[in-house]
Amino acid sequence: MRQIGMRDVYVVPIRKNGMTGSGIKGDCHGNAIKLQLTYGGKVVLGFLVKKLKNRLILLHHSAWMTPEGKLVDITLNWLDEKIALFAPIEKYDATKQDWILKYSFIVPKQYKKRGLVLDCGRGFDKNKPVRFYNINKNVLHKEEHPICQDLDYLNGGFTRPSSATGKSWEDIWRTTCKTL
Repeated sequence: MRQIGMRDVYVVPIRKNGMTGSGIKGDCHGNAIKLQLTYGGKVVLGFLVKKLKNRLILLHHSAWMTPEGKLVDITLNWLDEKIALFAPIEKYDATKQDWILKYSFIVPKQYKKRGLVLDCGRGFDKNKPVRFYNINKNVLHKEEHPICQDLDYLNGGFTRPSSATGKSWEDIWRTTCKTL
């Protein structure tokens, strides 16, 4: 993991209650960006770490660092787990920049001989041929993009209303877009 830039793995609580516990499944990047643009804090880009029987899976993922500095997961509310293992790569302010990690990885048992399996966001499909890549920092492909002025491009959102105000996410986001 260190060879591709991951330094630490954190135990991150998965929010289950209220609006921030109802992030839309599969839209972690958009969910984190929208919360940061609305309430402050930072977007933290990195990898979910899942250990399976004979391999390690590193899924590109975003979490939200609250304005108080707490790292929380706002998207994995549908899982039975209460925590996620998360390896941060980049922490950023979405009002100034936007980062993308292009790959997720499978690290097989004999990774030193075989290398890593990369996934470009289409899911790990058993029917696709497996291609191994040598381990080096170039495998970690992160790109910085300027923040898009048209906020409609962002996926993500929340299915429950705010427990503080009772407002729906659509109402909160509409108000945020007007002020940005």
